[in-house]
Order: sequence, then structure tokens, then C-alpha cells
Amino acid sequence: MLDDAQNPQSYMRMGDYILYKSTAGGVLFDPLTLQSVFIEATEMAALSASSSSAENNSIRATLKAFGFSFETRAEPVQALLKKELDRHSIPDFASRIIGLRILITDKCNLSCSYCFVHTNSGAADMSNSDLENGLTYLLSSNRNSQEVSVQWFGGEPTIRFDLMKYGDIYVDQKKSQFDVRRVRHSVVTNGTLLTDEMLEHYARFQYAVGVSVDGTPEINRTYRVKINGGGADDKILSNIRRLSKCKEIELGLVLTATQANIPVLSDVVSYFIEELGIKTISVNHPIPAKSGWFVDGSKLADALFKARLVAISKGGRVFSVLDKLYQSLDKRIPNVFEHLKAGDGIIGALLPGGKLSISNLNWKHSDFVFSVSDLEANRHLLKNYSKDLLSAPQCKVCPALAVCGGPSLNDFLATGVHEPIADHCKFHERALELTVWDNSGLQ
Repeated sequence: MLDDAQNPQSYMRMGDYILYKSTAGGVLFDPLTLQSVFIEATEMAALSASSSSAENNSIRATLKAFGFSFETRAEPVQALLKKELDRHSIPDFASRIIGLRILITDKCNLSCSYCFVHTNSGAADMSNSDLENGLTYLLSSNRNSQEVSVQWFGGEPTIRFDLMKYGDIYVDQKKSQFDVRRVRHSVVTNGTLLTDEMLEHYARFQYAVGVSVDGTPEINRTYRVKINGGGADDKILSNIRRLSKCKEIELGLVLTATQANIPVLSDVVSYFIEELGIKTISVNHPIPAKSGWFVDGSKLADALFKARLVAISKGGRVFSVLDKLYQSLDKRIPNVFEHLKAGDGIIGALLPGGKLSISNLNWKHSDFVFSVSDLEANRHLLKNYSKDLLSAPQCKVCPALAVCGGPSLNDFLATGVHEPIADHCKFHERALELTVWDNSGLQ
């Protein structure tokens, strides 16, 4: 049945609902409540005919028992979605920062063509006092909490490993003062500069290490090159193997979807699992740029879906935005605020110079960037990252309205256009179609 659902645009609207069609039957889906029900092919034909026959009326009566009334909704869909969020006690803005992505340097020894970070600009690195102020703010904002997170980022953060060590030791010693039980330490690195000292430090603090790669060696060399133009793949693979031998380190690979790896993503995942022995793979979908995405949204959804199943079959796991869709459908709970973590928290970005962005991706726009002291004095500034639901006309009729919610402010600022990115919409529509049909039971 899943194969029958592989054809793009294999759905039709039925009033407020979506009917995903196949030769074997269909799935009727409510994009607001995320409820769904399977109907057989004969029932689907009768239902699609929109007649007043006894069979049609009988099917509709049965579906009404499952919550599908076919009555026109009295209120605008934005208001109804807000009621759904209120019903599940989902806030629409953050009240605290629960983790920091720390940009300790913009220096990098690689020159990846798709990187969204402007590296080697000559900007100042983080200072010890910047770290102390930012980490103290993080702990004080989460007093009596179970956990906060610290992720080192750049540039290539290991260029300033001295700052990483200083910050890890500082926050670890300081956490008891604020009754924070645990600090999760992590780093996103290109994996070229690993030393024995780093390995020992990562093991001591039980790091999660995410090594950025693009795929097999041939694919990796397409975009990930040294500043001098040489390849770095041999060094990266060697260090991945070194990291994988340390049981105290949680090692994963971080892959950014590109035109080179999307067509062979399943093969890439197989290579990571079978050849490198790495079973945790995260796939970042594209960061919006001025021209939108640089990959086809529908093709990305197909590639992620297939790669996910391949990983499961080999004892691994691919994490991506698909997980958000699966979680939403499993729980029947809208998940429209992707920047909110653990309920009402967000991951901020600590910047050099005593600044902190309440977006972990947009580190320049004044709507997001504040001094640490300003955020300490006024937590309501975190509301600047709130999201206007279904802000574009096409969002109101999109099948993915309750698992997307429309573009975020960061999307608008990144593209310079107050319209949804076409491939972003195509991705969510296609990804939702695939996840609704997925009866693998492996959500």
C-alpha cells in the first residue's frame, strides 16, 4: 500500500479534509486535528462521488463517529488551530532559554560552498568573560531544572578548544549553585582537528559529538574542501573512527542535504552504518537563503523517507524534520512552533561581545539579538521569536497546517520575502503524504 502512495499529488480535498488516494483505498485526514482513518476503495469511490445515496450517507455516518463531520467549520482556521494549541496547553512563545549554541569563533579551516555561516571574516573570538556571563545567564534562567544544554559551534569550534575547555569546566562547577542537575555538552565539528586531548575531554564530559559530513568520500569532496582547495576526507574518516571507539562519547554524523547527496541519500546512510559503523545520522534540511532553497522539496521528502526506512532496516536511525511529522501524527498534537523545545524553551546563540541571539540560526538581525543583561532584565524580549500562525493565504488550506504553521519570522528575514518558500511548502506537503501512509509501525 505504501508503494501506491508514492505518486506526487495523490490526494484531493473533501471540504475541510484531505483524502489521500491509492488503488487499495484511501486515508481521510483532518489537517487541523491530525486525525486520520483508512477507508476501503469502494468506500472511497462512494465518498468521492459526493452523492446522497444510502451508501454515501452510511459511510459519512460512520466517519462522523471518528470525528469527521463534513460540516463547514464556523471559525477561521487560525482561530481553530489556536484553540487546538490551547487545548493541549502549547504556548506560542518562549519563557526561557534552555540551551546555548556558542559561536566561539568564525574561523574555519574548510571552505564548504553551501555553508550558511560567513567564516574567516576577521570577527573577534569569544572571550572568557563572554562565556562566563552567557553560561551564568543560562543556569540562572533554569534554576531548579533537570538539564540545560551547551553546544559549541563556529566556524570550526575546535580551533578554539581552549575556550571549549574553559566553558565546560566553568558551567560544570557553577551548575550546583543554581540547582541544575545536568549539563549536556555537545559540539558540531568538521572532524579534521581531533587530538588526544580533545578525546579525553569529550569522554570526561560525556559529549555528544556531531561530525559534519556530506556522504561517501566522492560526495564529500564535492563541497567539503580545505581553504587551500585540497580534500580533507581522509582525515575526517580517520577521526570518525577514533571517536567511535570511545564508549563515553555519543557520536553522530550531521549531514546537510545538497543536490549531490539527495539522489543517493539511502546509499549514503548505508555507507555510514555499514562502512563506518555510525548508526545515528542527523539530516539538516536547507537553511533558507536569499533565493530560497537550493534543493527540490518533494525530492528531499522522498529521499529522507526512504533513507529513514533503510536506516531502520540496518539498526540505525535517521533524524530529520520527518520526526516532527511522525510525532505530531502519533500524538495527534499540533507541532507548529519548531523553535520551542521542552514546552516553552528555546535554544539561543551566544555571540562574542556579550550578545545573545534568541534564534539559534539568525545571529545578526536586531529583532533577535540582545545583550545578556537586557535579556536578564526583560524576559519578554523572548517573545520576539514568536510565530504568526498561517500567515500566508495558502497556509490556510495546506494539508500540513498543523505540522508546519506557516513560515517563521526567521524564514522571512533570511529570504527577504514575506511569502512561504515554495520548496519548503512542497517538502511539507509531500512529507506529510508519506508519513500519513506509513503503516510500518516504526514511528
